[in-house]
Amino acid sequence: MSDKSAILHYQQQKGTKPVIEDVILLVIADVAKQKTALDFVAWLRENKMHPRWRGLSDSWAWKADFKGKTIIAITMSTNGWVDHDDTCWFAIPYFDLKNHTEAIMKKNMQGIVQDNQSYCLHKNRDGRTNVGCNPKKACAGGMTKNVFGRNIEGLCCGGGRESLNTRFYDPGETEIDCLKRLLELEQQARAS
Repeated sequence: MSDKSAILHYQQQKGTKPVIEDVILLVIADVAKQKTALDFVAWLRENKMHPRWRGLSDSWAWKADFKGKTIIAITMSTNGWVDHDDTCWFAIPYFDLKNHTEAIMKKNMQGIVQDNQSYCLHKNRDGRTNVGCNPKKACAGGMTKNVFGRNIEGLCCGGGRESLNTRFYDPGETEIDCLKRLLELEQQARAS
């Protein structure tokens, strides 16, 4: 996408504030992925987390709030982003998963969370890691982090927000179930 078309794409989105279900049907060709994404968005709405457009210049993006704070972000891209040849979508829990360590371990979700970390792609000229995330593939350094008992090397710094390092790319049934349970835990914590 050229700079001009990227700007126009963003300006077009800004004017229409696209509804997530419409974009899912428009850009995700794989019927199974489409159904998974639509079902997840329906579940979010049923559970008082309504996705609204947040806008990014190189992709489509939404966030959903609960109790006045963002609880999840969903992004879709059609430009081969993150080593995908076609459209991918991903969900980022917008809260600190460490606050739910006991429940995550008790419900055996730590492996799913560990398998859905973003790896660093870039380094600044001075050698420090830079934000640029990729699913399941370490490359240009990154950080070593302990994620629920497992040290994982090469992880993205998360832009200084470690909680944003967990990203569920093109999630399947197992990942969606985990996401739902994580969101329910955070909703309970925010409601109390």
